[in-house]
Parts: sequence; structure tokens; C-alpha cells
Amino acid sequence: MNLFKLLLCVLSCTVILGCGTNSDPKNLAGQWQERGLHDFEIGTLELAEGQIFVGSNVDIYKGDWTSGNIQWETLDFQINSDTSQIRKLLYTNGILYSLLRMQIDYFDLHEEYKVLYKTENLDGTWRPVNIILEGQNKPYVFNNIDGLKDDLVLYGEAGYIFKSDAETENWANLSEDAVVGHSNFLYVSKEHPHQIWTGGSMAITTPYLSKSSDGGETWTNLNQKLSGSNSGMSVYSAILAPENEQVVLAGTGSAIQKSTDGGETWEIVLTGKVIKSFKNSLVNPNRVYATGYSVSESGLFVAISEDYGDTWEVIEYENGPADVETNELKIAQQNGYDVLFFATNNGVYSYTVDL
Repeated sequence: MNLFKLLLCVLSCTVILGCGTNSDPKNLAGQWQERGLHDFEIGTLELAEGQIFVGSNVDIYKGDWTSGNIQWETLDFQINSDTSQIRKLLYTNGILYSLLRMQIDYFDLHEEYKVLYKTENLDGTWRPVNIILEGQNKPYVFNNIDGLKDDLVLYGEAGYIFKSDAETENWANLSEDAVVGHSNFLYVSKEHPHQIWTGGSMAITTPYLSKSSDGGETWTNLNQKLSGSNSGMSVYSAILAPENEQVVLAGTGSAIQKSTDGGETWEIVLTGKVIKSFKNSLVNPNRVYATGYSVSESGLFVAISEDYGDTWEVIEYENGPADVETNELKIAQQNGYDVLFFATNNGVYSYTVDL
């Protein structure tokens, strides 16, 4: 089958794109797997009810993640790729949300532009979510989304943080006293749900990092606390230790920094990696995973720490393609093993941890 026919098949029906058929985690421990969709840039993925959902540059697909050879099925999201891109998928409270990122100037948006959609049956029946804020003549554009079972917290690109009720129709501004800039991430700790972190870069290419320890009521700006905070770097990601909310890791510039006092002081613990996504282990509270892209070399990798960030082991996919960058990392547990899923600019991959 030539590339054109394969692409046509992916866009119109269910396709099989993957590598390997063995899904037993014991036999796959310590192994990388290619999971398909390698003709697409995958910006985001989510796991829900035994299914994996991925957002590519053209559509949303789903498949059974426990299968070694995933059969990808399109959800027929039907976005206009000239004006929009799938920015984020989020599954919470039985609902799958899809957040769009505009590809055109805000002033060129039509008044009916919708940025957030949801499906309650996971079959691709999408309904737009109304986001109407006082003083906005056009639809408001969000950059990130994260949430818990009862609430969603959305980050607005223009420098606001909004929180919705459970119906995602009414919105409240949480960020009146927060210093924010261009958002790279929004993180709500699942183990410590009152902890909300966001960060990125300011207009003058200096980093910003803000946290709330009370669910968004008040904010603390940590911009000047980071090591090398005047070096023009950006903050790409952050995560809290499951058993201690004072222990924080942040991906800043081309390094990982660690704080043991809630962000007041920081220490650089790994260099040479731009970390775009962290995930806590599901089987070991002291283990944490990090991935993104390397500064001096290319290729897929995961950095693993068994002491929550003090020391790291970098595991590379030596037989994988070059120039692969991970956009998002998600984690599942199967028979006592952590299974990592990577959304990359060259499809979907997984790694079953042999530790």
C-alpha cells in the first residue's frame, strides 16, 4: 500500500498502525514499542476506560492501548486544520474534552468560533462548550486545560486562569493577583488538588512560574526563585511528589530543577534535556518520569528517577527514528508495571518500565 492510500485509509476508517502483537507487560518490560500514526504529529494523548485517545494535526483517534497492535479508529472531529489545531485532550468525570488552539490571528476569528468540545460517550459525538466571559466580544481562546473529577481549571492565553463549575458553562477568574505570561503548561496535582501550577515565559523571554496552594484563591509568583532565572529560559512543565507537596520538579530551559520547600529554593538536578512532560509512577511513589527532547542529540528518550529527582537514568530508544520530540507523556498500569505512552511529532510510542 503506498503512502497516499495509507493516509486515505487513516482519515476515512479504522486502520492498523503499530508494531508488535505481544501485550504482556512482563514480556515487554524494558522495551520500546511503536504504536502507529507515524505519518502524523501527535500533540496530545489521553487514557480512559482502557482506550487511548490521541489528537493529531488533523483529527482525533482512539484505540485499545492494551493491544500490542493498536487498531486506530478516527473520531471524525472534523476540525479545519488551516484555522485550528488540537491542543489538549482531557478525560475527567466520565467526559472527554478536546481543546483547540487557533492557527490564525485572534482578530480574524469569527464570532461562532468554539475552542472547547466534549463527548460523554467516547464515540465521537462532540458538543461545543460555551465559554462566555464578560467584556469579550469574541470567543475567548484558551491555551491549556487540566482538572479533577468535579472541576475543570482552564488557563487563558491572554494572561488569566479560569475555573469552571462541573457543567463547564460558568467561569470565574482566579488569576487577578497572579503574574502570568505565555502559557506552556497548567498542572493540577491529583494527589494534592489544592495545588495548581502554571508557567512559561514572559514577553521579554524571561521565565515565569506561579503556584496556588489553595485551589486558585491566591497565587505566589516564583519567577525570581528559579536557578538561572535571568538567563532567558522558559518553564515547560512541573510536577509534585505524591507524598509531599513541598517537593516539586520543574522543566526549565534545558534542565530539570528540584525544590524541597514548595518552590522557594531550587537546585538543578539534570541538564541537557528540555522536559515538556513529567509523570509520577503508579507503582512507586518515589519514582518519576520525564521526557521531551535533547539539546545536543535527537531521538526518543525517557529520564527515570528512583529518588524523586535527585539522580536520573536516561533511557533512549536506540533503534527509533531520529528527530523525535515528545509533546506529552501519559502513564497506565498493567499487571504491576508502569506503561508509558508518548505523543510525539512522529506518531505514538510506548515504553514498559523494567524496574
